Amino acid sequence: MMHWSERFGQQPSRSWRRFLFGAVLFWLFAIVLVISLEYLTRWQFYMLAAAVLLNFFIACFGYLGILANRIYRLRIQQAKYKDANAKLE
Repeated sequence: MMHWSERFGQQPSRSWRRFLFGAVLFWLFAIVLVISLEYLTRWQFYMLAAAVLLNFFIACFGYLGILANRIYRLRIQQAKYKDANAKLE
């Protein structure tokens, strides 16, 4: 069974692109939402708020992949260290 860090951390460059894409669009939609808040109708406000939330979750998912890659690499190094110490004893 794969550890969650193996599953999410296998493609760090893809996770980094996903994080940047979500973060940039999150801030873009958030700025548009704040600037045009008094001019929006109700459904436009809800659509922009949904876009802000969607991009926030995309950025979070990308960051989770970056974090999982770091944890996965630490687990590999830990296993190598244990193997090397077992051979010395």
